[in-house]
Amino acid sequence: MIRGRRGGVWLDSLTMMLRMGFLIIVFITLVLLVRSYNVAVIETYETEALVFANAVIYSPDAISYHDPEINRVYPAIIDRTRFKPGIEPRLDEVFSYGDTNTQIAAQMTLRPVGETPITIVYNRDRFDAWYQLASTSYGALGPGGVEKREYAFPVLARDQAGDLTQADLDFIIVMPRS
Repeated sequence: MIRGRRGGVWLDSLTMMLRMGFLIIVFITLVLLVRSYNVAVIETYETEALVFANAVIYSPDAISYHDPEINRVYPAIIDRTRFKPGIEPRLDEVFSYGDTNTQIAAQMTLRPVGETPITIVYNRDRFDAWYQLASTSYGALGPGGVEKREYAFPVLARDQAGDLTQADLDFIIVMPRS
């Protein structure tokens, strides 16, 4: 079949329009895929706080009961001879965040059933400043703010005689958002 000049131009124009339409659809699809894949912020505060709390509970050199005869740490058994005010320098050695810890601070309170609670603070200077900021309504906003996480773990408190008492170990952990 022989085409005329008009038919050839019309067919070429129709083919070019179909190609342009297909390219526009592909371009729009790519733009939508890129926009949906864009991840702006990844927040790890919850994970960091839980890792710190679990490290305190399960570390052999921190507050957990460590049996020297078999070299074993008993999970969630807190040694009351270790958990007392004055242990903060030891915690600074065990959990080293550098010379000036600007990463994390925590208050830990051991609440044995029927007894007086015992509180120790890791990185006290930063904790006092950050906790005040976190307690305000604008404390957790923006890069200059502070994240506060609170946890309570059921534990056993072991005294010097070896007697075990049910207790709760409360953590208040504060971290800067920057």
